[in-house]
Amino acid sequence: GIDSLAIIPIRAGDQWWGFLWFDNGPEPRLWLPLEIKALMAAAGILGAAIHRGDVEKELQTVGNELEILLGSLPVGVINSKGRKILRVNEKVMTMFGFSNEREALGQNTEILYPNSGDFLGIGEKASAVLNQGETYRDEVQLRRRDHEPFWARVTGRLIDLDDSEKGAVWILDDISQEKGMKEALLQAKEKAEKADRAKGE
Repeated sequence: GIDSLAIIPIRAGDQWWGFLWFDNGPEPRLWLPLEIKALMAAAGILGAAIHRGDVEKELQTVGNELEILLGSLPVGVINSKGRKILRVNEKVMTMFGFSNEREALGQNTEILYPNSGDFLGIGEKASAVLNQGETYRDEVQLRRRDHEPFWARVTGRLIDLDDSEKGAVWILDDISQEKGMKEALLQAKEKAEKADRAKGE
């Protein structure tokens, strides 16, 4: 399920045309005012463009607004096609250790995984879900440029549900710290239970 979803309506004149959406998967999340403002601005500009028919010029403005939004998001965003990286935001470069965008663009997404087995296995699972028109969600282990492994919460969705050849958008959230805390708590719990059992004996 989805516990955190931002939906911004798009209106062309007096008509409802569609919406922009962004979800954070099953984890609750407070959307930042800057993120909501950027989405509302993009929706308003796109609706005005559709209404006036001046799409080309206004879409450029929308693109600029969305570029600002992507750059400010606290999660990584990857646009891929045929498992090739087409676009990344600033957070992805920081997360994986790319020094510039050129190091990522055009690369096979296999460079993001610890090994080819994970790359193929996760890709097979994700394709099966995406090709059903659904959103893929998972917690997977990925790899930074210096080969350091880390855990990420991944959400993926096709750009066009009727045409998988147009690629997909992936949202990545580094949850290494969260995983580490859960593991530490689990170990502490097991240690406490072991101590209790020893006392009982």
